Amino acid sequence: MAIRRGRGVAAINYPTGMNLGGDPTQALVHSTPTGNFMVTLSSVDLGQGMKQIMAQICAMICFMPWPRST
Repeated sequence: MAIRRGRGVAAINYPTGMNLGGDPTQALVHSTPTGNFMVTLSSVDLGQGMKQIMAQICAMICFMPWPRST
């Protein structure tokens, strides 16, 4: 097999919407029977503390102390 040289191009679509259709970022808030809230985000976790910051923001919005939010 001969060695060929050239350029290759690749593209990827990373959907961030709840239904994998690439729609705007959303958040769902569910209350649990124990009185806590569970928040589901459609944003990408970038690994820079985003989960903790989002949990703190959601706790503030739901008027709950920080350790009780998940």
